Amino acid sequence: MRQNIQKVVDFYYSNYYEAVHSPLHSYSKLSFHAQLESAHSSLIKYPIVLELGAGNSNHIKFVKHRFDTYLLSDVRKIKNDEIPEARSGVIPNRPGIYKSIIDAKILPYPNESVDRIVSGCLLLHIEDPLNALEEWLRVLKAGGVIDTFIPNDQSLLVRLYRIFYSRRKSRKLGFYKFDLVNAFEHKTYYERIFCLINAAFVDLQFEFQHYPPLLGSSRYLRAYSILRVRKH
Repeated sequence: MRQNIQKVVDFYYSNYYEAVHSPLHSYSKLSFHAQLESAHSSLIKYPIVLELGAGNSNHIKFVKHRFDTYLLSDVRKIKNDEIPEARSGVIPNRPGIYKSIIDAKILPYPNESVDRIVSGCLLLHIEDPLNALEEWLRVLKAGGVIDTFIPNDQSLLVRLYRIFYSRRKSRKLGFYKFDLVNAFEHKTYYERIFCLINAAFVDLQFEFQHYPPLLGSSRYLRAYSILRVRKH
């Protein structure tokens, strides 16, 4: 039975996800992609960047800082034939943009091998977010940063977004199991992640930035937060 649901989920991500959530991936300052990059500028350089849960490489067009090597990774194949593949766990010597199939829970890279880790809606898809973050910190160099997007499924704004847009658009496109995909894929929830990180990461330099501004100060109206971590 679980395998049948997994097939539905994989089918959704391969054929519908991009179209259903296209406004979130548009090149706009209102996109969460833009907010993920708002703390960085062209004056900053992170030589080796690892993006986790890259999907079909929507985020990289928002990146403003400089880099030498950008590693796009996802548990599913990235459908962009213009980007060369790098073997899982290998950081190419030649600068450029590469793609790999990688499980974000068990990274194949050596300790302290990347300068920045960025991810979209990924921690909600992981049953043990603390273990995942500890794994990300393992491969992060001293002085490196993590930027990750955490949607708040329980918020009024996200529920309204689903009622009036994403669920409706999914059905309009011919996919009627939108709620099943979210129930299966979202293995944890915002409040749990928020509480666990605040309790476990007291020795780390980290902050949550809540969106939308002002409204985000209320958890009931907080659509999402961006967690920013810097490794000492």
